[in-house]
Amino acid sequence: MKWVIIVIMTTFSVDGHDAVEISMRYDKPFYFETKNDCLVYVKENALELSLFAISKFNGEKQVENIFCIPKEASI
Repeated sequence: MKWVIIVIMTTFSVDGHDAVEISMRYDKPFYFETKNDCLVYVKENALELSLFAISKFNGEKQVENIFCIPKEASI
């Protein structure tokens, strides 16, 4: 099973979204083979992930939480 990162924001965007799926990095698929690998990456890169998600919401929203979920269940 492959795992991806989902960043949940505190409120909805103008187009009705409240999350950012991080499934690409440097124009390549970005996923993890295990949940533990994903969780370690999130722990070590929480600030970078949060800043990326905030930039997708034009800097106006705050991060509520960051999760690792199975790719099949991604948004």
